[in-house]
Amino acid sequence: MAVEPKVTPREWSPELLERFAPIAARNPWGALETHGEQLHGAYVFQLDAGAQSALAAVRPVLCTHGVRAEVVGMVSEAPLFQFAAIDRGLMRVATMLNADVLAMSTQLPGLVRGAQRVGWVTTGAIVTKKLGH
Repeated sequence: MAVEPKVTPREWSPELLERFAPIAARNPWGALETHGEQLHGAYVFQLDAGAQSALAAVRPVLCTHGVRAEVVGMVSEAPLFQFAAIDRGLMRVATMLNADVLAMSTQLPGLVRGAQRVGWVTTGAIVTKKLGH
């Protein structure tokens, strides 16, 4: 039986913000935004399920379908990380934010495969090109 994740809202601090610094290199917008810009407007949550632990930065965004809970950063806090447990935690976060849709952008193929295994759908790609002005 799967361990039900515990979701704990956290307060942003300089130390907590720094924990998310590496996401700039893994976020599809990383070439265009600092991690502080990527996290702007996001709430941070601690997700714990057994030995698994992660921090998730989630920003509520108004969209066509109501409110989109956009996962703008995740940091694993433990070596064991299975997406099914994180998914259940993110679903609880989305409920806490009264969201109608849960979304995430990532450059990590393993994270995409984990999300797809538990029902997430890939809806496109982000393509960027630097202009030489």
